[in-house]
Amino acid sequence: MLVRGGEAPIELDSGGLPIGLLPAASYEERAVRLERADRLYFVTDGLTEAENTAGQEFGLGNLLEACDRNRDRPLEESLDELIARAREWCSPEPFADDIAVLAIECEC
Repeated sequence: MLVRGGEAPIELDSGGLPIGLLPAASYEERAVRLERADRLYFVTDGLTEAENTAGQEFGLGNLLEACDRNRDRPLEESLDELIARAREWCSPEPFADDIAVLAIECEC
């Protein structure tokens, strides 16, 4: 996800295998120009595919909303809130798959 000040968060679509899965895998390269306070969130499918008790996935919409809602919080807090929102979605069950989230914020 790309979160820019004053704009709705957007998905930066990409595909391919997970990094490190196959030694000979090739990957698509993309460039994104970041401005001060822009954020990038990298998430694994374990987060977007996390299901609630009704079998509904957390999905892209909830991910975008959580990133948008927490854009003014410090980066670490925004990550905590994102994970808390996904846990709440799945409650009372734990995550069925592993999840990983990496976020960076441009301070340039």
